[in-house]
Amino acid sequence: MAAIRFDGQAVVVTGAGRGLGAAYARLIAARGGAVVVHDAGVAQDGSGFDPSVADGVVAEIAAGGGTAAACYENLEDPAAGQRIVDFAVKRFGRLDAVVHNAGLVVFANLEETTPAVWDRMIAIGVDAGFHLARAAVPHMRRQNYGRIVLTTSGRAMRVEDCVPGLVAYSTAKMAQVGLMVGLAAELAARRCLPGVVGLHDVRRGAECRGRPLIGELVGSRRGAGSRVHRVARGDRGTLAALHGARRQAGVGF
Repeated sequence: MAAIRFDGQAVVVTGAGRGLGAAYARLIAARGGAVVVHDAGVAQDGSGFDPSVADGVVAEIAAGGGTAAACYENLEDPAAGQRIVDFAVKRFGRLDAVVHNAGLVVFANLEETTPAVWDRMIAIGVDAGFHLARAAVPHMRRQNYGRIVLTTSGRAMRVEDCVPGLVAYSTAKMAQVGLMVGLAAELAARRCLPGVVGLHDVRRGAECRGRPLIGELVGSRRGAGSRVHRVARGDRGTLAALHGARRQAGVGF
C-alpha cells in the first residue's frame, strides 16, 4: 500500500507543541501537508503561556523542508476555535482537516471538583472541540470534503480502566465520542468524515496519586460514517482517522 500523503492539504493540530500533538504535526508535514501547529504553551495544570512551545515545532518542521505556522490561542476562550480556523485559511488558503489533540487533566475527586474546576475541564474537553468543528465545517461543506479527528480516552470507557479523580476528565472525553457521532450523522452526505482516536493514557506522563498512567491499547469500534481507532502509537491512529474512507470516496487523504 502506498504511503498516505497530504500534499496540497492544510491541517490544524491543536496541542501540537509537545507529545502526541507534535508527533502528528511532524508526520503530516513530512507527508507533504501544511500544518497549523497550535499550542498556547501552558503548563501541565493549564496555567501560563509560552509561544516558544509551538514555535519550536514549527522551526523543526521548517528545518526539515516542511510547511508549518504557529498559532497560540487559548482554547478556554469560546472564540478561539474560530480564530484558529480563520488563521489556517488565511495562511494556507484552505482547511482540509482538524486534529483536536489538546487536552487538560485535573485530578480531583467528586467533592474536590468545584464549579470552577468543572467549568475549566468542560471548556477544554467539550466546548473547544465543538467550537473548532463549528468553525471548520463550513469550509469542509464548501469543499465537499474534510476530516475532523477528536481525542477520547480509554480511561473514560470502562470502570476497570479508570482511576479515582477523573470524573470531569472522563465526562469530557466521552463527550468527544458523542460529538463525533453527531457530526457523522450530519456530514456523512458531504464526504466529511469525523473520527475519534482513543488513547488509554493521559498526556505528558501524568500521575495519579504518584502512580504513572501508562499508555495501553484500546479497542476499535466502527459505525456508519464514523470511526474509533485502535491505537498503540497516536500517530498511527490519527493517520488512520485522517485517511478515513479514501477507498470508498476516492478523494483526498
